Amino acid sequence: MMSGKIWILCGLPGIGKSTWIKKNFPNAYVICRDTIVESVAAEHGISYDESFKHNTVAKSVQRIVSSQLLRELLPSTLEKVPDDVDIVVDMTNLTSSSRGKNRPPINRSTVCVFFDHMNNLELIYRSLDRRYNELGWKKIPKNVIMSMLNSFEMPNASRENFESIQVVDPRTYLE
Repeated sequence: MMSGKIWILCGLPGIGKSTWIKKNFPNAYVICRDTIVESVAAEHGISYDESFKHNTVAKSVQRIVSSQLLRELLPSTLEKVPDDVDIVVDMTNLTSSSRGKNRPPINRSTVCVFFDHMNNLELIYRSLDRRYNELGWKKIPKNVIMSMLNSFEMPNASRENFESIQVVDPRTYLE
């Protein structure tokens, strides 16, 4: 499915975004906030879960995310992603502001992929519990999910300048 587009994922934690990438974009260049958090936390000698209690780590994560998103602007010092390789932004991107901020600033067609959480909260909670039980990390309390849900803004293709919005039913990936 390589097309050289930018794919901005939009969905709650545990809704199947990373699984969707593995099934649909195995060769894409993926910018994944979780991978960045893990790396920065390890540099500080703490776990992923502990990193959210440390303001220094949170700031480092945002700086690294920004530098990865800007790597297209710095071809003389950073590896350039080929034009025919898809770029997938694997973050929650629940607000219009976050989708804009986390969008790589390059001239490519951009698609928003919305993982529909409507009527799927229990499925998401089960997915989060299963992931925590299997991995032993990345515990996300229900109150955090509810807070994220309360800040959610439905993607709008024309206002946010997306070529289109694809809706994914998480039951396809989580059940």
